[in-house]
Amino acid sequence: MEVVPGLKRIGLLYEATNPQYEAGVGENQSLAQGLGLSFRAYGVHNLDEIRTAFARIEKDRVQALIMWDTPLMLLHKESIMQLASSRLPIVGQGRDLAVAGAIVTYSAAGLEMWKYAAVYVDKILKGANPGDLPIQQPTKFTLRVNLKAAKELGITIPEGILLQAEEVFR
Repeated sequence: MEVVPGLKRIGLLYEATNPQYEAGVGENQSLAQGLGLSFRAYGVHNLDEIRTAFARIEKDRVQALIMWDTPLMLLHKESIMQLASSRLPIVGQGRDLAVAGAIVTYSAAGLEMWKYAAVYVDKILKGANPGDLPIQQPTKFTLRVNLKAAKELGITIPEGILLQAEEVFR
């Protein structure tokens, strides 16, 4: 809401092929409602359904779109950004989406997560029972801003967000 003033309607474009992603839809809906936003979810399985979803997104007058960096979304990120270009800001996770045209992305730092995974693999290979290993939560997050994409949409990214960004794409 800080990036898109006057935001009232938000959508989530997500890969509907994984039950884990379906669970995240409810969490996003609760968060949106807690902020007083109207929320719509668009589950897709392929590029044709992504195109159809964008027709519904336009009909629903969604003002901003959340997108997760799942395999399907990453595979079609350029097509998605073209469908959204010049009219719909996208926020998401991961560097790939920021480079492709999402105006803001925020996610757990990938390198840190890989390091955790490597430590766990090492412990398991040395005989540790995976069920005995503690659950690790990310401790470092990365904020990225795509100023070029924001400018194309007529959006001014607040200085406070720019100061927090680890990467800014111009």
